[in-house]
Amino acid sequence: MNLNRVASLILCSLFLSTLTAQVSEDIVPRSYSLPESFFHDGIASLPVLSPSDVAALDYRDDKLGHMPRFARSVQTDISPTNAGTWYDVADGRIWRCHIRSAGALALIPCYDAWYLPQGATLHVYTPDMQEVIGAFTSVNTSPDGHYNTGLIHGDECIIEYYEPAAVADKGKLHLNEVGYAYRMVPGRKASRNFGDADACEVNIACSEGADWQDEKNAVVRMLVKLSSGYGWCTGTLMNNTNNDCEPYILSADHCYQDESNNYVAATAAQLNQWVFYFDYESPTCANPAAEGTLGTNFVTGCSLRAASQDNGGDNGSDFVLVRTNVSPPARFNPYYAGWSRGTATTSGVGIHHPNGDIKKISTYTSQPSSSHWGTLTLNTHWKVLWAATANGYGVTEPGSSGSGLFDSNHRLIGTLTGGGSSCSSPTQNDFYGEVRYHWTSNGLTSDKQLGPWLDPVGTNATTFDGAYDPCGMTIGIADVDAMINTAVYPNPSTGLFTVKNNAGMTSLTVTNAIGEVVMVQDITGRTTAQVDMSSYAGGVYFFRFASARGAQTRKVVLDPSR
Repeated sequence: MNLNRVASLILCSLFLSTLTAQVSEDIVPRSYSLPESFFHDGIASLPVLSPSDVAALDYRDDKLGHMPRFARSVQTDISPTNAGTWYDVADGRIWRCHIRSAGALALIPCYDAWYLPQGATLHVYTPDMQEVIGAFTSVNTSPDGHYNTGLIHGDECIIEYYEPAAVADKGKLHLNEVGYAYRMVPGRKASRNFGDADACEVNIACSEGADWQDEKNAVVRMLVKLSSGYGWCTGTLMNNTNNDCEPYILSADHCYQDESNNYVAATAAQLNQWVFYFDYESPTCANPAAEGTLGTNFVTGCSLRAASQDNGGDNGSDFVLVRTNVSPPARFNPYYAGWSRGTATTSGVGIHHPNGDIKKISTYTSQPSSSHWGTLTLNTHWKVLWAATANGYGVTEPGSSGSGLFDSNHRLIGTLTGGGSSCSSPTQNDFYGEVRYHWTSNGLTSDKQLGPWLDPVGTNATTFDGAYDPCGMTIGIADVDAMINTAVYPNPSTGLFTVKNNAGMTSLTVTNAIGEVVMVQDITGRTTAQVDMSSYAGGVYFFRFASARGAQTRKVVLDPSR
C-alpha cells in the first residue's frame, strides 16, 4: 500500500472523529483501505461561470441591499447510472465521481434524489484528501430527497459512495446542480484576513464577547439556497415556553423571500438544501490563519414555520422562523436563546456572521429607538447605533442579515434587516425587526406570527430565558439564573483556569475536541475551583458541569502558543 496513502488514512481518521450531526459517523472513506492504483476516475467537467455575468448579477443584488450571493447554480445531471465509475470490492462496491468546475473557490453538491441504505456511506473530499466531509449514512435523511452535503473548498471534489453487497442497488443519488462559489469563501489554507469581513469587526472570543459565551452558541451561519443562487445569512437557535428543544432558527424574511426573483419564497425542496453551521468562530481574539475544520459542525435542511412575508420589511418586521430537519447534537454545545418582546435596554450586542465570515460581535451602549425599515408601516424595527470597543468597532455587513440583537438581560429582541453601518461609516444606524412586532403584528394567522411558536404553551410571557438542553432540565428559573453566572476564566488561558460555581454544580468533566475525557473533578460545595491544565496540549477543550438539577458546558481554549 502507498505510504502516503497510509498517512492520509491516519490523518483522516483523526479528522473524522471530530465531525458531527449530519457529518457524524466516525467512518473513513472505503477507498482509503485500497491502493491508489486501484482507481482510474475520469473527470466530469462542469460549465464555468462567466465573471462578467456574475459581476452583473452581484452589482444588481448588492446595489439593492439584498442578501449577498456568493455562489450561483451550475445545473448538472450526475448519478451512479450515468457518470463516475463503479469499483467492486470484497464486501460490496464503491462509486466515485470526480467533479471539476474550473476557477471555483468552492463547490456545493446538491441532490434532488438522496437515499442511503443501512451500511452505506457517502463522503465528499478534495483530490488531495486534505478536506473531507462525511461520512453521511442512513441517518442522514431528507423528507423529499433533496439534500446538500455542504461547501467544500476548491474547484474539484470527489464524491464517493460505498454500498455493501447486502443492500446492492438500494441507494438513490442524483446531483441536479452544483453551487459554484466565487466570493465570500475563505481559503482552505492561509488567507489574508481569514474571511471577507471588514477589518474593524470584532471576533466573539475577544473581551467584548466574554459575557456572551452562552448566546454565541445559539448563533449559526446559514447557507441559504434560493432560485437565484446561494447566499449567506445569520440565524439564532431559539428557546420556547414548552422547553422542548424544538430546533427553531430565527432569521430574516429577506433570506427566505428571494428579492432577486420578485420575492418568490424558497420552496420546500430548497429549504431542505439549506445548511446551518454551528461553532463557526475563532477560538481566540485573533483571526485564524486558515479555516481548518471550523466548517464541519453543521446540520442540513429545514422546514418553514412562519414568516412576515412583507417583501423584506417593506410593510412589516422582516422575520422568518424555520425548524431544522435534524436537531443539533450535544457536542455542538447548542444554546437555545431567550427572548424579550418588551422595551429595549440601554446596552447590548449583536452576534453575526458578516459576509459569511467567522462569528463577530457588535456592541451598543445607547438605547435603540423604535423605528421602521420600509415606508408603509411604522414602529416595526429597532434603530441601533454601534459603539467603538477595545478591539474594534463592530458593525454589520451583508451576511449579517437575520442575526439577533440581544439586550443587557441576554435576551434576543430583534433580527437584522439592514442599515448603513460599515467600517468606513460606523456611526450609521442599523435596523432590527422587533420581536414584539414579530409576535402577532405581521398577520392574523400563525404562519405570519412568531408568538404561537415561541409561546406554544400560551403563557403570554413577555420574556423567556435561554438554556442549554432545555428539554433535559428539571431546574427552576432561579437555578437557570445561577447557572448563567457559572464562568471559566481567563479564557483563553495559558494553563490555569478558575471556575466560578454559583449554581451548586457537583462535578466537572473536561473533554478534548474529539470527546475524550481528560480530567474529572469533584467541585461539590466549592464556589470557586482551580483547574490546572498546564501539562496538556494547547487547543479547544470542553468543561461540562453537572449536578442533580442540570448540566451545562463551557468551551475553553488552552493557548497553544504559551
